[in-house]
Amino acid sequence: MRLITASAPAVTAGVTLLLSACSQSIGLDPAAPTLPAPAAEACAADTYQTLVGQLAGEVDMATLPQPTRVVGSGAALTGEPVPDRLTLVTAGDGRIAQVLCH
Repeated sequence: MRLITASAPAVTAGVTLLLSACSQSIGLDPAAPTLPAPAAEACAADTYQTLVGQLAGEVDMATLPQPTRVVGSGAALTGEPVPDRLTLVTAGDGRIAQVLCH
């Protein structure tokens, strides 16, 4: 069996050549479409953060976007998230502790 050895400069030159070939073939095309910016929350939870601290029973649900749900203290957010559903999470005292899309 014959062992083939290469000098460090030869290996470095080969790797450099290989990498330069790869970078040329996968270069970015300035004309290619770009990815869209992340969309704002579909349920607009940031708009309803003023509800935090209010009693959930005193909130006029008719003024909130649909679908909206109220999740009681200690309840788990189960199932698949629904990005356009506004979720009001209440604390033990019945006040809204969190407003989120879920």
